[in-house]
Amino acid sequence: MPKNQKNKNKVPRLAIRFNLKKALPKDARIGSKVPEALDKKVSEMLQKAFDRMKQNKRTTILPQDL
Repeated sequence: MPKNQKNKNKVPRLAIRFNLKKALPKDARIGSKVPEALDKKVSEMLQKAFDRMKQNKRTTILPQDL
């Protein structure tokens, strides 16, 4: 299966492993599935924020929507 078809239905990459490592203490390790799980959580948060934004008749997501 071509690479672009494989990732077509997946959530876009939001968490970058290199940046996750920089945010943690040096002795902390990150499991291989953590970035994918974090991407999913962030996408869910953004969808909820989008829904709240629409309910409040706005076109901009604000911090309080998160």
